[in-house]
Amino acid sequence: MTPTQALKEEHDGILRMLDILRAICEKMASHKTIQGEHLDQVMAFLRIFIDRCHHGKEERFLFPEMSNAGIPKKADIMDELMDEHAEGRKLVERMGAALERFYRGDQEAPGVFMDAVDRYGTLIRDHIKKENTLLFPQAEKKLSKERQSGMMEEFETLEEEEIGSGRHDQFHRQMDNLSRIYLS
Repeated sequence: MTPTQALKEEHDGILRMLDILRAICEKMASHKTIQGEHLDQVMAFLRIFIDRCHHGKEERFLFPEMSNAGIPKKADIMDELMDEHAEGRKLVERMGAALERFYRGDQEAPGVFMDAVDRYGTLIRDHIKKENTLLFPQAEKKLSKERQSGMMEEFETLEEEEIGSGRHDQFHRQMDNLSRIYLS
């Protein structure tokens, strides 16, 4: 498996979680009960799996390697992608703050949460499309097999250091459970 294949697989999981999040918002909009544990699991996925793990792999390894391989910054949109990572972090923090208000009984918090979810979903879906169609094909062409193999080892080390042993699988089990609840 190549680094970009691994990242594309993670993109599939991220898109699935965005579908779960949209379904949660639909229930929230119709004033149905949402378990706080489910919201906490989704928020942990956004903060830890997407940002610290997935974006960490891109920011610490893929993007610098592409620059080192001589891919011009303007041609590969890495600055734009980095800005989108930062915007995503802000939206996740807005979601988290809205949930804290929601847990305290603030009647306006669900609207703030759902607005941030909508913006985040649009941002991340567009972001993934850019990476899958514009950035990753360049990486496949420009990065040597040896370097790609080294990056896979770095990806594994990052996962161990950033999220811990077995946490990647735990996130997928939680996502499977949330899919059964919200996407059935």
